[in-house]
Amino acid sequence: MKRRHFLQAAGLAAAATAPLPAAAQTRDGKAQTEKATGPLVWRLVSDFPDALDIPRAGAETLATALADITDGAFRIEIAKSETAKGGTQAAIALDAAREGRAQIGYTSTALYADRDPVFAIGAGLPFGPNARQFNAWLLHQHGLELLNDSYRRHGVRLLPGGDTGALTGGWFRREINGLADIAGLRASVPGLGGAMLARFGAVPQPVHPAGLAAALQQSRIDAALWSGPYDDEKLRLHKAAPFYYYPGWQGTSQLSYLVNAQAWDALPRRHQAALTAAAVRARDSVQTAYDARNAPAIKRLVASGAKLKPMPQAVLTEFLKATESLAGAIGADNADFRTLYDSVRIFRTDAYLWWQVAEYTYDNFMIRARAQG
Repeated sequence: MKRRHFLQAAGLAAAATAPLPAAAQTRDGKAQTEKATGPLVWRLVSDFPDALDIPRAGAETLATALADITDGAFRIEIAKSETAKGGTQAAIALDAAREGRAQIGYTSTALYADRDPVFAIGAGLPFGPNARQFNAWLLHQHGLELLNDSYRRHGVRLLPGGDTGALTGGWFRREINGLADIAGLRASVPGLGGAMLARFGAVPQPVHPAGLAAALQQSRIDAALWSGPYDDEKLRLHKAAPFYYYPGWQGTSQLSYLVNAQAWDALPRRHQAALTAAAVRARDSVQTAYDARNAPAIKRLVASGAKLKPMPQAVLTEFLKATESLAGAIGADNADFRTLYDSVRIFRTDAYLWWQVAEYTYDNFMIRARAQG
């Protein structure tokens, strides 16, 4: 498999802002002449509800950056959120991009893990790497190429669109004191988390994030996990369940731009470079926004009555064992998943060696110093 490093924003921006020739070469060398009728306009469909303003701002940053880099020659129109039958929002971005109803789907691929578990690697993977480690794997350990090799059969190509950073462990209508409390729990957990919890007797009940609060309030589910405090507050989950657990055993969650593969291949190279550079700018804006807003949000949630609790260590240990067993079972029948999971797992293990030496020890010292000051 040919390895190509992910293009960096600075170089891409410089290339994308160079004078545009009348004709460009496509990947197979055929000339593609620009139409004189106006700019190239792509449509973006998002799976994120309107209440989640950080992902919405990420898509807007992508559109603005792309227009700036190309001097308006390549633009993105963001479609309004769509609702499924019955008035609830559904996950549609992957199919919209795959079928060509939009050129870009903006989503958390965790919403599609039931279709193919490879979609859980970027989002919804229990005990995956943290955000910085995941980005390092994507850009420097061929992770992006591995994912795109797997996504090819779904007709899409991935451009990373941001990261939530560390997740929390979800909202529960009752306390979790041990594994026995998981049995019978109706839980909405994206990605492979639901299948992992099912090994302890939980009953997975997938619910789109826009409907989580209502599902909790109406007792259709007993637990819900989506993101971190800022998003959870926007979704009003604190109004629907009292117990808020940490740490987030789902690791981190990437936001993804899924580009129609044929539309991508038809782009001139400079437009491919410009779109990639714009996605880098959007990715950085999303990650930093979550880092800036989660701390004030957790303060507000606790002040409003949320009961912030640590998940028992014994429970987390069993969750990790169950995840490794589940991944092994999936990998036995899905070679792409096995390749991706082994790559992520090995890199995560190696990366935590450095975290143990420097990152964790520094953070631990500063946390204790903060408590004393």
